[in-house]
Amino acid sequence: MVEITYQMVLSTIQTIGILIGIYYYIMTLRNQNRTRQEQWLLQLYHSKADHEAMQRFFKYMEATWDDYEDYLEKYDSSVNPEYAAIRHSIWNFYNSLGLIVKEGKVGINMVYSLYNWRIIAEWFKGETLIKRLREGVLGPDHNVYFEYLADEMIRMRQERGLPLPVELLHPTSTLHQELNS
Repeated sequence: MVEITYQMVLSTIQTIGILIGIYYYIMTLRNQNRTRQEQWLLQLYHSKADHEAMQRFFKYMEATWDDYEDYLEKYDSSVNPEYAAIRHSIWNFYNSLGLIVKEGKVGINMVYSLYNWRIIAEWFKGETLIKRLREGVLGPDHNVYFEYLADEMIRMRQERGLPLPVELLHPTSTLHQELNS
């Protein structure tokens, strides 16, 4: 039979205390990380919701073109650098956010809650252009994370039975068929 000594009891209590301390430390780090993630996402959200960002959004969304050549004549960076800057700032933002989501650094549900309709709308507006630019010098990886993010937002919105802003799809888009199948 094992004899329980005062030293064994103290040692056991000490070990339990250390394990509780480690658990508390890990939980504190997780909570801090979650809080930082939420604060960071809210800062990003506010950067997309201020007056200037909303003006960029409306300018981006009001652009119209018939086909790729018409687009180049009206909005290419050599013809309309202001619109090109707006377009690239939007695409780069969502491409970066898509990468961060795909890498698991930010939760998809929080991104959906903050941005879902806007991501879809801005993807629908630029989808045919991005895919066309992939065929050229920009290559097949051009804005793939923006597309990933938009696909996730579309999927989540469809799962919730919410309508998609298909009226924003460009007439040359192939997404009409994909979304209806």
